[in-house]
Amino acid sequence: MRDSVKDKIFFSLRLIFTAALIFALFKLVPYRDFIAILKSADMRYIYCGIGIFVVVNIVAIARWLYIMHTLGIHATYRESFMSYICAYFFNLFFPSFIAGDIFRAATISSRYGKVSETATSVFMDRFSGSLSLAMVAVISAAIGWGKVSDSVVPKALFILFGLIAIAGFIVLTRRPFTLALNIMPKGKLRDTFSALHDKLYFFRKNPKYLLASILISTPIHILTAAYFYVNGLAFGLNNGLIDYLIAVPILMAISLIPVTIAGAGTREAASIYFLGLVGVAKAPALSLSLMVLFYLIAFGIVGGILYLTVYHRFLTTKKSGQ
Repeated sequence: MRDSVKDKIFFSLRLIFTAALIFALFKLVPYRDFIAILKSADMRYIYCGIGIFVVVNIVAIARWLYIMHTLGIHATYRESFMSYICAYFFNLFFPSFIAGDIFRAATISSRYGKVSETATSVFMDRFSGSLSLAMVAVISAAIGWGKVSDSVVPKALFILFGLIAIAGFIVLTRRPFTLALNIMPKGKLRDTFSALHDKLYFFRKNPKYLLASILISTPIHILTAAYFYVNGLAFGLNNGLIDYLIAVPILMAISLIPVTIAGAGTREAASIYFLGLVGVAKAPALSLSLMVLFYLIAFGIVGGILYLTVYHRFLTTKKSGQ
């Protein structure tokens, strides 16, 4: 009961913080400028951006499916697609993408019973994506180095790489995790974490699978920058793709910080700042980020409908038939 109250309090605080941050951004960016940009948008590019966003998700689902297969979870693309898209719905109510990841792990494990393997697949899906994100960001910054004179970009890249390196060291090596387990009291939770780490260590012993998932992730991040670029064209911006390849990976990494609902607010603030470094004005930068938020909300609504009408019934039927 107490945990339920705490969850409601934390959700309310995050909701208030998200709303306050978005309100502050609209105070920073003239509301009329934002409306004018949206009204003058070329819808052909907007539709193209939506198409690219769909392709990004198709590739992302294929990456997760590949990781599951390497761990012995023989889910179909149809199952992975339904779980992945329905997860968008749950991301609309919780910080960042944590709820969606928990939903993916829970639904697939309910079908196949491999709890630690499924949790590992979701974690490695995020982790390999983060490695690829950092790689794309660094290569893009190196190519377009002369476009950004501000030292914040290399500092942000250094922090991004540092955090990923620390996470990789803890996850893919035995000693740090063993020390952490020794601190935990014996019981089911400790056994669960131990089994989870054993599955994660599989990728240390078989780096070719981790490398393959990183390579699958690369077009995802390039295409993510591409739909920012296409939407930029819709709003009349003349920035090149390289500008977005420099800025977008950083702001997308910031949006993953579990502070606001679906990354709303933090992504917009990061967009205004980092896109500003490559010459995008505040109003169009906010418009670009809000288009991403629109995509996430739209996919969340589709995911909610899919869950209520198809996927929930699918899970119930399959579970009862096992």
